[in-house]
Amino acid sequence: MRSKLITLFLSLVMPIHFAGVLGQESQVTTNRVPQRTASSRSKVPSRIAFVSDIGVVPSVYVADPDHSDVNHWGKVKLNNVIIPHHDLVFSPDRTKVMFVASEPIARNPALWIANTNGSGARRLIDWEWIIQSPFHAAWSPAGDRVAFVASTQDTSQIYLLNLDGSNLRSVAVGDNFSWSPDGKQLALTGYLSQQTGRFAYVVNIDGTNLRQISNSATAVQCSWSPDGKLIAVSEERDEPGSESRFNVFVVQPDGRGQRRVLENVPLYSGLSWSPRGKLLSFVTTREGKQGLYVWSARAIAKQRHQFLPEVDARFDWSPDGKHIAYGAVGRVRLLDAVTGKIKELFHTSGFGRPLWLPNGKRLLLQHTESIWRHTIQSPELDFWTTNLEPRFIKRLTDEALVVTDLSASPTGTHIAFSASTNVHDSSANSAYVINADGSRMRKLPTTFVHPEWFAWSPNGTKIAFEKVTSPGNSQVCVANADGSGEQILVDDSSWNFAPAWLPDGKRIVFVSNRENSHAVYSVDVESKRTRRVSDIFSIDPDFVTGKKRPFKSLLWSPDVTKLALQLEKSIIIIDITKPAGMMRYDGIAPYLRGWSLDSQRIIVTDLPYNKDMSTSIMDPMVPFSSFEVYASDGKISRPDYLTIERRAIPRLQISKVAWRSDAERLAVSDSFGGIWVISANGSDRRPFIRGSQPAWVR
Repeated sequence: MRSKLITLFLSLVMPIHFAGVLGQESQVTTNRVPQRTASSRSKVPSRIAFVSDIGVVPSVYVADPDHSDVNHWGKVKLNNVIIPHHDLVFSPDRTKVMFVASEPIARNPALWIANTNGSGARRLIDWEWIIQSPFHAAWSPAGDRVAFVASTQDTSQIYLLNLDGSNLRSVAVGDNFSWSPDGKQLALTGYLSQQTGRFAYVVNIDGTNLRQISNSATAVQCSWSPDGKLIAVSEERDEPGSESRFNVFVVQPDGRGQRRVLENVPLYSGLSWSPRGKLLSFVTTREGKQGLYVWSARAIAKQRHQFLPEVDARFDWSPDGKHIAYGAVGRVRLLDAVTGKIKELFHTSGFGRPLWLPNGKRLLLQHTESIWRHTIQSPELDFWTTNLEPRFIKRLTDEALVVTDLSASPTGTHIAFSASTNVHDSSANSAYVINADGSRMRKLPTTFVHPEWFAWSPNGTKIAFEKVTSPGNSQVCVANADGSGEQILVDDSSWNFAPAWLPDGKRIVFVSNRENSHAVYSVDVESKRTRRVSDIFSIDPDFVTGKKRPFKSLLWSPDVTKLALQLEKSIIIIDITKPAGMMRYDGIAPYLRGWSLDSQRIIVTDLPYNKDMSTSIMDPMVPFSSFEVYASDGKISRPDYLTIERRAIPRLQISKVAWRSDAERLAVSDSFGGIWVISANGSDRRPFIRGSQPAWVR
């Protein structure tokens, strides 16, 4: 598939008019990635600056990508077996996990158990004779056996099984259950053959002494309190209407003392007690919003309860009963059960489904990136742990500024950004620069920072930028990195934009639509003398005379010898140092994402493509499709992928790529608002944080 996609690159060689070739003044040199010595490695930017709304408003943050607040716990990997990521049942100490997995072709499901550190995966029993959806199972309080519901077309039964797969036995008919704290009994709900309706029962784990503990015939779920004294039971109300509504009552295990504690609440799931048995909770909807009901088990139905919005069905009480962790996809939040305040663990971008570890200080997480792509099962299952208080991040701007764009200097010592002081009017922008350590913020002599066109000089001491003077007209200006010493280099009645410094630090190239055509020009910083370098007007029919912006995106290569232009369905590469230096890629919906550091490849995302066009438009974009622009001998090389593509970031919809200066690592932001850190050889890939526009700083 990918090789076919790459063959769509169409290499064109067309005359490009040169007016004042750059090489006549001095040869344009290619910036090769330098070989780093031990002494120079300390100067390599090692932190990442980015824009994120993890606070109240989008702000500039700097964070350490090698923080230890999210650590890999283990990987369960099975050969030729598919693991459903949503139906996982963990042991009380979180060291083991149980799931129903199947072969991808034969689809023969089986019950599996594995250690969460990735070891000891083993098949317990085949699952062919039962219908396993939904998978309802639970470990005994001691963690020495498991119970689960097995459903046939006629009935559902609760079974017990030893951890080695032996001694499978039926306990009772039922489709929902809860262990007693001592592990000797089960509370259950379901239909019994001699009953007309659903009731709640208690039974010994050997199947003896089954007794009914509810009166109504509409029992749904049950949950045994941690102290063993009460069982909570939910029951569906027998009322007309499209929305199911429920009551909850508590009762002693012998059936006495039944007392209703909640009534007339809408659709719900996840009935559970807090660890100390003082509170009951379940996820429900109220006024169209999903959230968590929390109330005292000692209360009566008319007393006030607490509704906490946004909590989803995947929640877990902390061991001390003071907090609730929740979050299914993409982020994790902590809820204070006393105050109702919610804190987002912003360093958990890309993770979800949190479970508390027994010490109450860390969470066990799942990597949920695959769920963003409608893939909810795979042969691999990763577990991670996280600290609750991240210590690796620093906020550089406060709530008074709403940040929109960011650009870091080549040395990684300064950060320029656009920001508005009006939350409701992002067009009221100003531009600022701040030191990477958060000191000395000052305003720049321009109104915005275009992340790709805000040009830092090679040594990071000066900036070149576009300054809009009137609709359709803009200047090219230069100033010191702190905003002082502004000079106007180019000022005429045209749109002058996309400035970039040449490697010598003495000249700046830019694009202009003067004389009713788009062309590349160079300007000498000292003399302000301007030369026409190459036309880009005639290279494609989409470049219609008179259009202000006939392209979606424009990116200079790091060595400023090539210009990449994104059109509607094409990407054009122009080499401004060669009289016939052009290449073209035609795709379905190509997006220009960046360059490799050696300026030899571009990074493009495009929709999957094959001859019969059977791929849906909703399928993931193909990441990092790339091709050689020119080899050292000036010939166009064979199209190929970047070496990091296959292993490093499969199926990510990339929006921006930021290479570290030593070319050993890169940071990418995706279309779902997450930032990833990736090694250049693809050996390590991890979600980093929620945000956009990553840039490496010191």
